[in-house]
Parts: sequence; C-alpha cells; structure tokens
Amino acid sequence: MIAIIDTGIDFAHPDFNGRIWINLDEGEGGDGLDLDSNGYADDRYGYDFAYDDPMPQDDHQHGSHVAGIAAATGNNGIGIAG
Repeated sequence: MIAIIDTGIDFAHPDFNGRIWINLDEGEGGDGLDLDSNGYADDRYGYDFAYDDPMPQDDHQHGSHVAGIAAATGNNGIGIAG
C-alpha cells in the first residue's frame, strides 16, 4: 500500500480500478457521522484537507498523474503502468 499526498485522485479513471483504498470502517458514508472515530466524518475514500471535506476528488489532475506513475494497473492497454 502507498499513499500519495497531492491534489486528489480521479476515482473514475480505469487505471485505478480496484486499486484505491476504501475505509470500510466508515460504512457507506454520507450520514455526517464519524463511524471509525478517527476525527473525520464520512471519510470512506480519504479526506480532502485543502477543502476540508471527505471527498478527495482530483481538481487539478496532478495527484492522479502522480498516483498513476506509482500505482496504475499494468497490462490493461490503458494509460501507463505503475
């Protein structure tokens, strides 16, 4: 497992299919509750500290680019291999 601290991640990009960590202890999220007691409500997919919300969607594509270099799915004919 690796962590990329950057502008977020494009959750819909096929190179990340099945490769993005999900905080299962947070449940389905969206209820405003901190079910895993880590101090961040609804952080099922991580946390966006720049915008102070639980959705770290990549607004600038840089984080997705860096994450792709590190962890993109290989041999799928899409993008690059991490």
